[in-house]
Amino acid sequence: MSSLSQIWTLKSKAGISEENFRNLVESISGSRSTKNLSNIHLEKIATAIYKLHPELKTKNTANRTPNKYKSISKNDSKLKSIVTPDQNELIKKLVSALILSGNYENFSTDSLPLRMFKKSLNELSRHEAQSVIEALKGMLIRANNRGPLEQKKTELINLLKPLSGLESGIEELIIKAITKLDNDFFRAIARIKDEVLDGREPEFVNIEYKRIFSEKTDKLLQTPAIKEKLKDYILKYDELLSKSKYFKSGVFNQTNASTIAKNLKENGFFKANHTVNFISKEERSEIKTEKQLEEIIENEKKEILNNSDLLKIFNELDKQIIANAELREFRDYLQSHIEILPELSDLEAFKEKLWISYFKSHKDAYRALIECMEREKWNDIR
Repeated sequence: MSSLSQIWTLKSKAGISEENFRNLVESISGSRSTKNLSNIHLEKIATAIYKLHPELKTKNTANRTPNKYKSISKNDSKLKSIVTPDQNELIKKLVSALILSGNYENFSTDSLPLRMFKKSLNELSRHEAQSVIEALKGMLIRANNRGPLEQKKTELINLLKPLSGLESGIEELIIKAITKLDNDFFRAIARIKDEVLDGREPEFVNIEYKRIFSEKTDKLLQTPAIKEKLKDYILKYDELLSKSKYFKSGVFNQTNASTIAKNLKENGFFKANHTVNFISKEERSEIKTEKQLEEIIENEKKEILNNSDLLKIFNELDKQIIANAELREFRDYLQSHIEILPELSDLEAFKEKLWISYFKSHKDAYRALIECMEREKWNDIR
């Protein structure tokens, strides 16, 4: 019985072009993809290749490795075995197949050698190259057997598009924001599992990633003058927050207060005759209606954001942003979402918070993907 890795090996040995190979696969399975090929399909593909290249079934003992490569002197201790041309070519073919599978878009022939041996492909010994080949074959088999996993990943990413305002590149941005590693989306989302499923409400679900982050805004927010103004703003903001009647830094601020109010409203909390108690040093206020809750949160926000000292710092910051015509859209968005200003002092942390908020808002899809990963015992080479 032929396996998928054996099919790729036959393709390589026969020198079949990628286009011709895909045409062959399509003629047998009805699809150009090698994903989810049945054993019958694999057997038919192997049979077809053997018919086209009967020489593959003939054992060639005359041209085995001893006669193919020059012998190495036993007395020369400085020489070592090197990757053979056949191994080099097979590695390239396997890497191409992995990229075509759609799971390793930025993968290269050096990716696995560097990860396994801290060497490039051309620096490998013959034995090391063989280890890489076997590892690549395993990765290819897993890549082509991840149908349900890939489907759930695609479903989740599609849900993130309207929230982030992005149509493409979401997977790469998530990886970069969370683990800083290439081609490891599953590791990235597994790393934030505790944060996503901690039961707290999503804090920044109404903030669009695309409206905040770009090469130009990142560059602007890293300039010393802007960073200094952001620092001044945050110091004053935290001071005002510490004096707030109801808000508390890191626990109950204006952002998550608004999110909680929205969720209570959507779930009919007050219509079911429930109440919320707001407790300050001076008094306890029982909130019985949506309107009361919205008013108390809005009044607290105004008291902080309309503070004259805080507004002065914001206006100074605003002048520096508006001076750049290309950033006026960013400035307008910032003015309507001024509550995120303190987050801009640490862009990388804010990016991660945004993705976590988006995942929280689609918790069921996120959990389904995590559970699928655990069922399939994700065990890619680290």
